[in-house]
Amino acid sequence: MATEAEKPGATRGFSLSSETVGEIREFALRLAVASVLITALVLYATPLIEMLIARGARNLLALVSSQYYLKTIEFINGGYVFETWIGPLRGAFKLPTLLFTFGFPIGYAMALPGVSTRRYWMRLLTVVLISYFVCTITVALICDGRLTSTFSKIGLSLQPEWRREFARTAQQYMWMFTVRLYPLVMVVAMALLSGQFRRQNSISRLPAVRVLKGCTAGSLTLLVIACVGFDAPASDRIKAVSRQSIHDRLEGLEELNEDLGPGLVKLAEWLLKQGNDRAAFNAYRLALPHLEGKVMIEARQEQIYVHERIKEEMLEKARLRRN
Repeated sequence: MATEAEKPGATRGFSLSSETVGEIREFALRLAVASVLITALVLYATPLIEMLIARGARNLLALVSSQYYLKTIEFINGGYVFETWIGPLRGAFKLPTLLFTFGFPIGYAMALPGVSTRRYWMRLLTVVLISYFVCTITVALICDGRLTSTFSKIGLSLQPEWRREFARTAQQYMWMFTVRLYPLVMVVAMALLSGQFRRQNSISRLPAVRVLKGCTAGSLTLLVIACVGFDAPASDRIKAVSRQSIHDRLEGLEELNEDLGPGLVKLAEWLLKQGNDRAAFNAYRLALPHLEGKVMIEARQEQIYVHERIKEEMLEKARLRRN
């Protein structure tokens, strides 16, 4: 008597061959081991990784900005701290899932087969570089967006209009791409190109794939030059600007700000809220030649008031030293 499975028209269930099941189990084991190793390595090297990301972001942003736009980007106490020469203005933000974005694609690449081949190690190195640059670009764009919005609030422009619009748009979407889409895109790309699919050989020979590989190599080369090769020039430029007066740093603002005086007054008010009296005094001093009428009188009064507070603070410190 025929069983139900043998009856004509019976539907067969989905099944995997024992060989395929074994490959899946082996890959799952390798992925688990690789995830543990890369997680431990990332946690151990977190200060170094975050420092390199911050330095690369500083170099990228300095490469496409005015020399007075950005002083530095550093990783301090679990957050990325950025500072400009104008003011100076400071800000900070945290990206708690950035290391997952950096580490997960690397762990997946480590779990792929072919550890004894040159192609495996080149693929792993490429994934490491791409992950680093994605994190670096994300930090640079967030810093750029926050600086642009801060300067816009106080009525100053340090970048052309197209750059400000780009910074706002990039800040809005880049973080979502970095955290959610980038790890998925990298996993799919590596799965297609690493031999996990049967048609891998035919896929790897497609002209589009070859062009993609060439573009990736060229992009990585340019990013290496920008993030690493520009480190010394960026550092030299920071040292040169640090020796200039605040007046020299603000001279270039007149080209992008037709009405510079009110913007400098708002900058001074913002600095006062931050507790930076000396910088606020200098902002008022530089704003006065660009003001007229009642606004100039009010700014001068505020400058005198801030100056008195600075003198009182200096006298108090001198008294404490004597005691």
